[in-house]
Amino acid sequence: MSELPKVTAADFAAPLTGATVKRNADGSVDLSAFRLASGSDLTNAGIVPPGSLPFDAPSYYAGAPDLGAVEAR
Repeated sequence: MSELPKVTAADFAAPLTGATVKRNADGSVDLSAFRLASGSDLTNAGIVPPGSLPFDAPSYYAGAPDLGAVEAR
């Protein structure tokens, strides 16, 4: 098993201090405050869990899953 990436503030596109969660016009939660920064070690660092998922994982993920609240596309 490979070593897990270390999470730092630099992994996020915006400072997490004082981050607020808002709602989009359709009522869904806007998680853009938690996007990963470009070049973050957490991008494509996850794995698709085994078993059935409620969506088509190969078409959803751009590579491997990101270790963050929002999948980079």
